[in-house]
Amino acid sequence: RDAVISISNDLGRPKAISFWQAWRLPGVFAYSLAYACLKLVNYSFFFWLPFYLHAHYGWKESIADELSAWYDIGGIVAAVIAGIASDHFSSRTPVLVCMLIFSMGSLFAYANSPDNVLINSFLMALTGFFIGGPANLISSAVSADLGKAEQIRGSSEALSTVTGIIDGTGSVGAGIGQLFIPEIEAVFGWTAVFYGFIVMMLCTILCLTPLLWKEIANRRNPRYVHLHSEDSNDSLGSYFDSAADSAMDTSQLPVRARHRN
Repeated sequence: RDAVISISNDLGRPKAISFWQAWRLPGVFAYSLAYACLKLVNYSFFFWLPFYLHAHYGWKESIADELSAWYDIGGIVAAVIAGIASDHFSSRTPVLVCMLIFSMGSLFAYANSPDNVLINSFLMALTGFFIGGPANLISSAVSADLGKAEQIRGSSEALSTVTGIIDGTGSVGAGIGQLFIPEIEAVFGWTAVFYGFIVMMLCTILCLTPLLWKEIANRRNPRYVHLHSEDSNDSLGSYFDSAADSAMDTSQLPVRARHRN
């Protein structure tokens, strides 16, 4: 009679967390609210920019559609630069806040842009740079960073939950914005819409301010530099140690044990 001994890969695997536990992870609530305000502005440009160019400046719809691509180009370039900068400084919140501060100035400038295709395209790309860049960074790199918290480290399910919460909250904010924009434009005009965008960017900064102060305080801690400098070496050493241990354990464990009566 043969008895098969199976080895489970789930031993030591982090348990999945609930929806409300994910909300209570450090930074999730703040980044979710910030992304709701930011995604409202970002998606408003996606949906309304061609219509705005046609209605406000009287440009042809084909030209308006082509020019609106400059907003996307600015966001794509910003996402790459912001990602590189945040990795270089090992901190994402200060990079985000700096870009968000400049976004308010770019929004004000674009709201008062003259009837000139070249100037409008430049200001549009600049606005996309300071809005689209942080939006892409929060929805990707920041979500992954939050998923590395001690409580859920190594759990892909928990990382998916955190990413879903942040992106879902942002989608709620974006959806609410699309309901109010036509009403505000009909009563107060497009200038009021852009000033409302500036207010949303300010709300985004306020949501991130507690995390910003926390990161600044951590960087002032003398232990921060020491621990951070050793982090890459420790992680590399841990990788090779775990690989060696895994190879040793696997070689010593029998895949099948036969017991005969």
